[in-house]
Amino acid sequence: MKAWCRVAGAVVLWGGLFIGTGCPNQIGDGDGDGDGDGDGDGDGDGDGDGDGDPGADLLWDSYGVPHVFGGSEANVYRAFGYAQMKAHANRILRLYAAARAEASAHLGTPYRAGDEIVARFETRERGADALANMEPGFRPLLDAFVAGLNEYADENPSEIAGVVADVLPVTADDVTAHVARVMLLFAHAAAPNFCTEGVPGLSLFNTPGSNAWAIAPERTQQGNAMLLANPHLDWNDDAQTFFEAHLSTPAADLYGATLVGFPVLTFGFSDHHAWSHTINTFDGCDAYALTPSGTGYELDGQIEAYESVTTTVAGASFTFDKSVHGPVFEVLGGTYAVRITPSVFGVTGALEQWYRMGTATTFDGFVAALDEGALPLFTVVYADTEGHILTRFAGQVPDKGTGSADFWANPVPGDDSSLVWTTTLSPGALPETRDPPSGYVQNANSPPWFATMPMQDPGGYPAYVAPPGPASLREQQSLALLSSDDSMTFEEFVALKQSSHAMMADRILGDLIPAAEELGGSAAVGAAQLQAWDRTFDPGSVGGLAFAFLTNEIVVAATDAVYAADPNAIVYDYPFDWLIPWSADDPFFTPRGLANPALAGQVLGQVIDYLDVYADAGWGEVARLRWGARDLPGVGGFDFNGPFHVVEYAEDDDGLYYAYSGESFVAAVELGAPVRAKVLIGYGNESQPGSPHIDDQMPLMANKELRDAWRTRAEVEAHLEGERRFE
Repeated sequence: MKAWCRVAGAVVLWGGLFIGTGCPNQIGDGDGDGDGDGDGDGDGDGDGDGDGDPGADLLWDSYGVPHVFGGSEANVYRAFGYAQMKAHANRILRLYAAARAEASAHLGTPYRAGDEIVARFETRERGADALANMEPGFRPLLDAFVAGLNEYADENPSEIAGVVADVLPVTADDVTAHVARVMLLFAHAAAPNFCTEGVPGLSLFNTPGSNAWAIAPERTQQGNAMLLANPHLDWNDDAQTFFEAHLSTPAADLYGATLVGFPVLTFGFSDHHAWSHTINTFDGCDAYALTPSGTGYELDGQIEAYESVTTTVAGASFTFDKSVHGPVFEVLGGTYAVRITPSVFGVTGALEQWYRMGTATTFDGFVAALDEGALPLFTVVYADTEGHILTRFAGQVPDKGTGSADFWANPVPGDDSSLVWTTTLSPGALPETRDPPSGYVQNANSPPWFATMPMQDPGGYPAYVAPPGPASLREQQSLALLSSDDSMTFEEFVALKQSSHAMMADRILGDLIPAAEELGGSAAVGAAQLQAWDRTFDPGSVGGLAFAFLTNEIVVAATDAVYAADPNAIVYDYPFDWLIPWSADDPFFTPRGLANPALAGQVLGQVIDYLDVYADAGWGEVARLRWGARDLPGVGGFDFNGPFHVVEYAEDDDGLYYAYSGESFVAAVELGAPVRAKVLIGYGNESQPGSPHIDDQMPLMANKELRDAWRTRAEVEAHLEGERRFE
């Protein structure tokens, strides 16, 4: 047969025997036996033993995590689809309806704006492109995944909500369109710029974030590299929900997580390596300010007519205008066109790249997978048993040719076609930190120049790739934690990950407390409390509540001041009244100090009065982990206060605060022999009504605990909840 592989984004075809050079981790045959399984034994089952068993066993553990052991990759992926549908059937069908631009037909008019976004940015078409260009060796795995989804739905019709039952059966087109839609939303959320604020249906409900660490063997007590995966996504958003799974195939024994509805693991670890993602400061979304003229717009001194596009939304005809830049919107008193990478370059090859990242068995093989450049965005953080660590600013970064990050952060002139980017930078042109002398790399959503200490020089890259700074307080907290121990045990690694220490407190309390003491009254009461505070957002921590309210009020006041000076200003980050702002000359110890300590002291007094009976409460008395049937003391704090352990809270009707975002999937991995890992998915691994796994892991989160990742069949069978055989 013919063998295929993807090299640097291109699919290459060889006729006849493929001898295995130049195409690492190939999907498909590649072994010369002609059976397509890659194991060389000729039986077609992929397990290398020649017994011809194509089956797979799906075992659910006591936390609802599926473990699939199989000799046939296709049946393992079929079981993976089956398990996802069991856990999240209604959520998956809502997502696939949205990918078809039919959510409003099933779920009502509030979903209309999102359907129109799918149509305007042509994510269905980009999904179709990905399917049409999918590598022949990967397509059977996708089809098997889809078969598993439908198989579970067919066997369990009573578990499907009536409003989404008509979405069935799902197809491979639904999956690739779903991936395209979710990547569109993530690319928009990542862009540190205007990107047409106020466009209905385009933004994720809550901006995603993440932490990730990789530590080299020389900095660990056991001499093993370690990796932390720690994404922070919205707990209620279908598109941001994680699903944890273990897939043991002839290609790899892979444990990890993916976004619901995706057919491959996007975070994972094996016996060789581990990797994670963070949302990078990826500017793949730009707004162009158009100058309308008649029925068109100005471009290069001429009048260009809009392209009128007619498509379908919720089964009915829908028409919109496009310029050469992208779909056109009337927002914020102007006419703008939006250009965003997943709608321009698509997601072709992304699923295959994640597959190859997971099945890599060498450092070079993993890097070769990264070099395909098919991922739409994300920073990649990596460690392996060979001792390598790496972080790369990945994604389809537009080759904009000119301009700084600040230039592209605001709407750019729409009358100049030279600003309309059409190509991407090569993966080799993107920032990367590999095996640094420091012995660690990390990312906490700041620009890539802070991957390790000292700060990396951004001068070797185009100025528009990423802003020059600042490093957020959480990023600085991350670096401080990693640099605090040069002989770390795995237990110490896990404990550091759980830090809720507020770096903001370190930066301002030295100014605030004396000023508040001098004011007397409630301000002095607050000063005494903050003086005694342990500077964490742990459940019993008294002082965290007052501090969180204080910093929030300062941010609100600073934001109001920005708008008072310029009503048309756009605020991208949390403004704060710093004495010394962030500086590249002192990147890890700025910003610091209060420009007006007396005013902050007055605000502290007002906060103490406002809190009233809660003024002396521990953090967890007011900040609550309310999920499913659980109501537990909260842990972790707001991102802008600089804790590493991030949980975002919103006020409830009873005046308390409930967690809705932040800590989601967690994996701490020690890459020794054997590999060991601790994991958690705080909101549980299932969302179907009545499932015991909606909130069963929340007590672990409340206690700042992780659980063991069970990977051997014996471990899983010792904690077995259910099983199913796939022939």
